[in-house]
Formats: sequence, structure tokens, C-alpha cells
Amino acid sequence: MSQSENAHEKHYEIVINGQQEVVPDKTVSYEQIVAFAYPTPPSSDAVITVTYRGAQKPKEGSLKLGGTVDVKKKGAVFNVTSTTKS
Repeated sequence: MSQSENAHEKHYEIVINGQQEVVPDKTVSYEQIVAFAYPTPPSSDAVITVTYRGAQKPKEGSLKLGGTVDVKKKGAVFNVTSTTKS
């Protein structure tokens, strides 16, 4: 197997708010997911909620600031929402 083929295999396909994204590592963080969902961060008074399903471990749940989740090669789905504190 060539080096480029090895590099090609070292990625994980996930879906964030309906958009397919590719990450280089099996473990993804809350911060990575939010950065994909909101390239321009929402206002400082926003509350961001991250939920997921189809991951490897744990299979589904929610991510909190500083949290991580292990994803499968393909198929983990993340929903990220931003709401303003009232």
C-alpha cells in the first residue's frame, strides 16, 4: 500500500447539521464540532448545544464544553444549535 493510500484511510466522515465533514482522528471534541458548525462563532451570550448519534463510543448523547466522543469511519451525525440566553 502506498503512503497516499495510507493517508487516505486515516480519516473519519461525520455529518454536522446535514453537512458531511472529514476529521483526521477517531476522537472528536466539542470544540471541533462547534468550529465546523459555526466557522464564525456565535455571540458570547449564545448557548450552544451539541447532540449526536451513530458514534462508536458512546453511541449517542450530548457533548459538553471540553467533552469528546469516538466516531466510526462513517456515519456519526451531530446536531449543533445555538440559542441566545434570555
